[in-house]
Amino acid sequence: MNVTPGRWLPLIPEVIEALPNHAGVFEVANLVRNVLYIARAEGQLRERVTALGPFPNQLPPCPGGHYFRFELTKAEDDTLHRRLTEFQSRHGGRLPIGNGREDLATRTARCAA
Repeated sequence: MNVTPGRWLPLIPEVIEALPNHAGVFEVANLVRNVLYIARAEGQLRERVTALGPFPNQLPPCPGGHYFRFELTKAEDDTLHRRLTEFQSRHGGRLPIGNGREDLATRTARCAA
């Protein structure tokens, strides 16, 4: 299976298994690609994305499932900071819902951040 960095991919086991287990940063989004979570791979992209599972419990459920994209980089901290800063600049200073400090258990099931 071809897993190309930068492309949105379905968050399903078959795709996750094909990921390289390298350093990088990844984003998780809903069906219409509203970014819900941005994180470092901590040197193990496949393992970190596998730990999320196809139904990430730290994110709201989304009809149509979750999607993700990744960037391979050894400079995980710098890349994560850049991605979060870009997100905040486009969203009035807010972080993605999965990166925020709000308790997701008290939220209603919605997908857009």
